[in-house]
Amino acid sequence: LQQNLPKVLFSIYNNTVVPDDLIILVDGQLTSNFYSLIKLEQKKYNFKILKSKKVGLANILNKGIEKVKTCWVSRMDGDDLCEPDRFENSKKFMNFDYDLFGGQIRELDCRLKYSLLKEVPCSHENIVKSIKYRNPFNHMTVFYKTAFVKKIGGYPDLYLKEDYALWCKFIYHGAKVANMNKIVVTARTDGMHARRGGIKYIFSEIKLQKILLSCNLT
Repeated sequence: LQQNLPKVLFSIYNNTVVPDDLIILVDGQLTSNFYSLIKLEQKKYNFKILKSKKVGLANILNKGIEKVKTCWVSRMDGDDLCEPDRFENSKKFMNFDYDLFGGQIRELDCRLKYSLLKEVPCSHENIVKSIKYRNPFNHMTVFYKTAFVKKIGGYPDLYLKEDYALWCKFIYHGAKVANMNKIVVTARTDGMHARRGGIKYIFSEIKLQKILLSCNLT
């Protein structure tokens, strides 16, 4: 994360359309060198920093959402790279009256030396059909309306599946959803698939299935 941060911020602030605001969420302790780097980059780009004790991804994202002043929330992970026209394309997509949308990603695993396209369905109908079987959004690409996500209570605290559960809530509450048929983010996936296993992951899957059932999606 540390060595990639300048590249990540460059990919945001040198986009063809630059976001109105940026909040970097710090979940738990960082090394002094890493935090110094963030503060140094902050002087260059003037973004906000929200620090918290270690609370987990869902809770830190919800803390961040509470600080958002813009009409839309966009998110990405700390080692993802935006395509040069990500925000321009997303801004055009806002005109179609969606409440939640995302796009396609290029997965890059530098350790295993491969890259691949991770495609997700594009239409509202196909997303609703596929959500009972798989996560229909690439989390690091999504845009959602700030008022909508606050109204439905934000992310459920669900290990490695907090985003999947949130999309269920969006659809249950009548959101219009879609994905762009464009690659908008290059995502670093080093070691990501290795984390998807074990007892904790199994219990998370069981909780997710209960959420799908309560949202009438399975």
